[in-house]
Amino acid sequence: MSLRGSCLGKDAEIARLKSLLEEKETESAKKDTDISLLDSRASYLKSALDDSQAACGEARSLISSLSSERDGLASEVSTLHSAFSDFKEKMEAQQEEQAQELYNRVAELEAHVMDVSGRLEGEFYPAYLTTLAGRRWLLTHGMELAMVKLFVPLLRDGVSQLWRVCAADA
Repeated sequence: MSLRGSCLGKDAEIARLKSLLEEKETESAKKDTDISLLDSRASYLKSALDDSQAACGEARSLISSLSSERDGLASEVSTLHSAFSDFKEKMEAQQEEQAQELYNRVAELEAHVMDVSGRLEGEFYPAYLTTLAGRRWLLTHGMELAMVKLFVPLLRDGVSQLWRVCAADA
């Protein structure tokens, strides 16, 4: 029994080693699966990192483009502000000039009105007063003339009748 017992011990050892080998192979397969999963995960993360870096590069490029566009717009705003200030100054100067011209024209017209007023007082009013006096004379004496004209035919008729009567009496 010693040989047989030793064979049986060896068979049990072999069976135990076989189960241990199978266990190690299962663990190795599981680790290979884990490694494969980790490799795919690493590949995915590397791809995502590359995409992020590309997007970051595009963002930097866009930022640079927008920054230069902003600088251009700021320069244009400064130019427009300067042009507006010049325009405003010119408009104010032109308005001042037009106001001065208007003031001068009003003063000239006022002097002309004063001249015409002086002429009216010197030439027109005396003539006007003479005309009024003439009309007044005409109205008063005209009434007298009208009365004479009315009574002359009556007087003539009366005198004629008086002559007839005197002639008939004589």
